[in-house]
Amino acid sequence: MEFQWIRVKVYKHLFVYGTLRRDSLHRYKDLFRISTRYIGKATVKGCLVDLGTYPGLVIDDNESGLVHGDIYLVRRPKILFQRLDQYEEIGLQFPRPNAYQRRVVEVSTPQGIVQAYAYVFNRSPIGLKKISSGDYLKKFPWRYRK
Repeated sequence: MEFQWIRVKVYKHLFVYGTLRRDSLHRYKDLFRISTRYIGKATVKGCLVDLGTYPGLVIDDNESGLVHGDIYLVRRPKILFQRLDQYEEIGLQFPRPNAYQRRVVEVSTPQGIVQAYAYVFNRSPIGLKKISSGDYLKKFPWRYRK
Protein backbone atom coordinates (compact mmCIF):
# COMPACT_ATOMS: atom_id res chain seq x y z
CA MET A 1 0.00 0.00 0.00
CA GLU A 2 1.38 3.35 -1.03
CA PHE A 3 1.11 6.31 1.34
CA GLN A 4 -0.48 9.44 -0.12
CA TRP A 5 -0.36 12.94 1.29
CA ILE A 6 -3.64 14.78 1.50
CA ARG A 7 -3.43 18.49 0.87
CA VAL A 8 -5.63 20.61 3.05
CA LYS A 9 -6.17 24.21 2.06
CA VAL A 10 -5.38 26.51 4.96
CA TYR A 11 -6.79 29.99 4.70
CA LYS A 12 -4.76 32.83 6.11
CA HIS A 13 -7.45 35.45 6.66
CA LEU A 14 -10.23 36.04 9.17
CA PHE A 15 -13.28 38.24 8.59
CA VAL A 16 -15.02 39.60 11.71
CA TYR A 17 -18.25 41.57 11.69
CA GLY A 18 -19.56 41.93 15.23
CA THR A 19 -18.21 41.91 18.75
CA LEU A 20 -14.70 41.02 17.55
CA ARG A 21 -14.28 44.01 15.23
CA ARG A 22 -11.23 46.17 15.71
CA ASP A 23 -13.19 49.09 17.17
CA SER A 24 -15.41 46.92 19.37
CA LEU A 25 -14.83 46.65 23.11
CA HIS A 26 -13.95 42.97 23.40
CA ARG A 27 -11.75 40.92 25.70
CA TYR A 28 -9.65 39.41 22.93
CA LYS A 29 -7.62 42.52 22.01
CA ASP A 30 -4.38 40.91 23.21
CA LEU A 31 -5.14 37.65 21.41
CA PHE A 32 -5.68 39.56 18.16
CA ARG A 33 -2.52 41.61 18.74
CA ILE A 34 -0.29 38.51 19.03
CA SER A 35 -2.13 36.23 16.57
CA THR A 36 -3.15 38.49 13.69
CA ARG A 37 -2.28 41.57 11.69
CA TYR A 38 -5.08 44.00 10.91
CA ILE A 39 -5.47 44.56 7.17
CA GLY A 40 -8.50 46.84 6.96
CA LYS A 41 -12.20 47.23 6.34
CA ALA A 42 -13.98 44.61 4.23
CA THR A 43 -17.41 43.37 3.20
CA VAL A 44 -19.17 40.05 2.63
CA LYS A 45 -22.36 39.43 0.66
CA GLY A 46 -25.11 38.47 3.08
CA CYS A 47 -26.98 39.96 6.01
CA LEU A 48 -26.65 40.37 9.75
CA VAL A 49 -29.32 39.24 12.18
CA ASP A 50 -29.70 40.73 15.64
CA LEU A 51 -29.23 38.08 18.33
CA GLY A 52 -29.41 40.49 21.26
CA THR A 53 -25.93 41.36 22.47
CA TYR A 54 -24.22 40.11 19.31
CA PRO A 55 -25.02 39.57 15.61
CA GLY A 56 -25.08 36.57 13.32
CA LEU A 57 -23.79 36.52 9.74
CA VAL A 58 -26.18 34.85 7.30
CA ILE A 59 -24.76 33.89 3.91
CA ASP A 60 -27.54 33.61 1.36
CA ASP A 61 -27.07 33.46 -2.42
CA ASN A 62 -30.35 35.37 -2.80
CA GLU A 63 -29.28 38.15 -0.41
CA SER A 64 -28.22 41.38 -2.10
CA GLY A 65 -26.96 43.12 1.05
CA LEU A 66 -23.45 43.65 2.33
CA VAL A 67 -22.08 42.94 5.78
CA HIS A 68 -19.36 45.34 6.92
CA GLY A 69 -16.45 44.15 8.98
CA ASP A 70 -12.69 43.87 9.32
CA ILE A 71 -10.19 41.53 7.73
CA TYR A 72 -7.12 40.17 9.49
CA LEU A 73 -4.10 38.19 8.37
CA VAL A 74 -3.83 35.22 10.73
CA ARG A 75 -0.27 34.65 11.98
CA ARG A 76 -0.92 32.07 14.72
CA PRO A 77 -3.95 30.04 13.61
CA LYS A 78 -3.78 27.29 16.22
CA ILE A 79 -3.89 29.71 19.16
CA LEU A 80 -6.41 32.05 17.55
CA PHE A 81 -8.96 29.51 16.32
CA GLN A 82 -8.80 27.41 19.47
CA ARG A 83 -9.82 30.45 21.54
CA LEU A 84 -12.32 31.84 19.02
CA ASP A 85 -14.04 28.47 18.54
CA GLN A 86 -14.53 28.40 22.31
CA TYR A 87 -15.80 32.01 22.31
CA GLU A 88 -18.24 31.25 19.47
CA GLU A 89 -19.29 28.02 21.24
CA ILE A 90 -18.21 25.63 18.51
CA GLY A 91 -17.62 22.07 19.60
CA LEU A 92 -19.22 18.94 21.00
CA GLN A 93 -19.51 20.42 24.50
CA PHE A 94 -21.97 23.08 23.28
CA PRO A 95 -25.68 22.69 22.39
CA ARG A 96 -26.38 21.27 18.93
CA PRO A 97 -26.60 22.62 16.39
CA ASN A 98 -23.84 25.04 17.33
CA ALA A 99 -24.97 28.64 16.87
CA TYR A 100 -21.96 29.35 14.64
CA GLN A 101 -19.82 27.50 12.17
CA ARG A 102 -16.36 28.59 11.05
CA ARG A 103 -16.58 28.65 7.25
CA VAL A 104 -14.65 30.04 4.33
CA VAL A 105 -16.36 33.02 2.72
CA GLU A 106 -15.54 35.37 -0.13
CA VAL A 107 -14.49 38.76 1.23
CA SER A 108 -14.20 42.03 -0.69
CA THR A 109 -11.32 44.26 0.37
CA PRO A 110 -9.89 47.44 -1.20
CA GLN A 111 -7.08 45.22 -2.56
CA GLY A 112 -9.46 42.67 -4.12
CA ILE A 113 -11.31 39.46 -3.27
CA VAL A 114 -9.87 37.03 -0.70
CA GLN A 115 -11.07 33.78 0.82
CA ALA A 116 -11.28 34.05 4.61
CA TYR A 117 -12.65 32.25 7.60
CA ALA A 118 -15.74 33.78 9.21
CA TYR A 119 -18.04 32.65 11.97
CA VAL A 120 -21.36 32.16 10.16
CA PHE A 121 -24.71 31.82 11.93
CA ASN A 122 -25.60 28.12 11.85
CA ARG A 123 -29.28 28.21 12.81
CA SER A 124 -32.44 29.34 11.06
CA PRO A 125 -32.69 33.13 10.73
CA ILE A 126 -36.48 32.96 10.26
CA GLY A 127 -38.17 35.36 12.65
CA LEU A 128 -34.95 37.17 13.56
CA LYS A 129 -34.62 40.90 12.94
CA LYS A 130 -32.10 41.96 10.29
CA ILE A 131 -29.58 44.70 10.94
CA SER A 132 -30.45 46.62 7.78
CA SER A 133 -27.20 48.64 7.56
CA GLY A 134 -25.15 45.42 7.61
CA ASP A 135 -22.89 47.19 10.11
CA TYR A 136 -23.05 46.02 13.72
CA LEU A 137 -21.05 48.98 15.03
CA LYS A 138 -23.40 51.48 13.37
CA LYS A 139 -26.39 49.69 14.89
CA PHE A 140 -24.85 49.66 18.39
CA PRO A 141 -22.38 52.61 18.54
CA TRP A 142 -22.06 52.46 22.33
CA ARG A 143 -20.37 49.08 22.03
CA TYR A 144 -17.21 50.40 20.42
CA ARG A 145 -14.49 52.94 21.14
CA LYS A 146 -14.36 56.19 19.26
